Amino acid sequence: MPEYERFTKRYNRPDIKIYQIQHVGIAGALNYGIQKCKGRYILRADGDDASVPERMAVQIETLQKTDASVCGSAQRLCKNGITPELTDGVIQVFPRSNFRIKLASCYSNSISHPTVCIDRWKLRHALVYPEHEKHEDYELWSILALTEKFVNVSATLVNYRIHSGQYTNTTRYG
Repeated sequence: MPEYERFTKRYNRPDIKIYQIQHVGIAGALNYGIQKCKGRYILRADGDDASVPERMAVQIETLQKTDASVCGSAQRLCKNGITPELTDGVIQVFPRSNFRIKLASCYSNSISHPTVCIDRWKLRHALVYPEHEKHEDYELWSILALTEKFVNVSATLVNYRIHSGQYTNTTRYG
């Protein structure tokens, strides 16, 4: 039985919908999911990472208290699973303020994609991942930086799994 069927059987909640689509790439799948979203907040997650239980509450509260429309967080680097091994649980932190996030993004990605929560009601720009880019998250942040405000919370809300099969480890940029 596929994983999504086990999930559906286990939780049996009508408010959770699972869609299957043909392979359209990462950006295409993200854009399809965004089109299907009906709620105010979108929390981005990768299937091989794990969010801490309070992630949603912390990020939504932060977005409600600030003028930011995109909220990221620190992440714990984990080797081959959700329990830190070789990385010793190294915490990767990112700039917190809108100004510092945008300044740092000139040199590197200062918003970790799997930690992001987006307030769709605050967005002044359409939320569409560029499908022609290999690094669709960084490209989207570059587009949104022109009109949106960002914030990163200092809390570590995601255990980010590092493994040899990761897209970033198997793809050459350039």
